Amino acid sequence: MIYQKIQEIRVKLIKMKLKKTGYNKFANFHYYQLEDFMPALIELMENSKITSNFSIIGENAILTLIDYEDNTSSIFQSPIADASIKGCTPVQSLGGVHTYLKRYLYQNAFEINDGDLLDASLGKEEEEPLINSSTIKVVLDLLKELGKDENSYRDFILKNYNKPLEELTMDEGAKEAAYLAESLKKKKVIKPKEFDI
Repeated sequence: MIYQKIQEIRVKLIKMKLKKTGYNKFANFHYYQLEDFMPALIELMENSKITSNFSIIGENAILTLIDYEDNTSSIFQSPIADASIKGCTPVQSLGGVHTYLKRYLYQNAFEINDGDLLDASLGKEEEEPLINSSTIKVVLDLLKELGKDENSYRDFILKNYNKPLEELTMDEGAKEAAYLAESLKKKKVIKPKEFDI
């Protein structure tokens, strides 16, 4: 009986047209958070005489759905993954892992589809940070020490990188600064004086 009840709840959830309130800025997609579907799901489960139990045992997160009319059950599980959440204590990170696993297991059990999250994030590389003002200053100061013309150098950058100096990435800016520093170092090598004995 449990499978029939789960399917009936799935159909009712689809008809509810739940709203996604979560948003991933990096991959530019919306997703369901627990609070988007849990209140409706708990009510539908109560009406269908189903209860649930979420637990973590060993290396697995487990969601058990139990029909309390005939005591049949259905189990959904997922391996756990460690996650460090930036700016959180270890306990907060653990809570975050539990919340994610719980959400994914309920979504799996009741086929609450976020869309193809993997497809949404494929091909989207993290943008490299642009050169900062202090690196630009270092580059321009090195140019000055080398006695090079700033405008000519800016033309060189535009020709070789197809973008102006201010649009270089941090890596590109660091390479330019390192190259100029090396050039300056070679220029400043002082030849030892010859001494008459």
